[in-house]
Amino acid sequence: GMVMDARPGTALCNVLFLGYAAQEQVQIPSLRQAVFCKASELTRGTVCEGIYSADGLWYTARIDEAMPDGRYAVTYTDYGNSEIIDLRHIRAKETVTPAA
Repeated sequence: GMVMDARPGTALCNVLFLGYAAQEQVQIPSLRQAVFCKASELTRGTVCEGIYSADGLWYTARIDEAMPDGRYAVTYTDYGNSEIIDLRHIRAKETVTPAA
């Protein structure tokens, strides 16, 4: 998505989800810069995040197959549904370092 505007004096901003004509107000601390994957990094079983076509939001996904046209078959691991998505709709899974 793309930040459209921030609300002065608050921790809110409006985010436009590109290609989905959806806009949502989100907490600024919940935003993070996407780290996109290279095709060479995406092999069967790779855990990543993918944009689900129905709502334009990022979800944890697993690469099932690289398609001949350069797109990827993925399964969204939290929900079990699958679809084929473009490389530009795949990013590295955020790693969280546990607090010591």
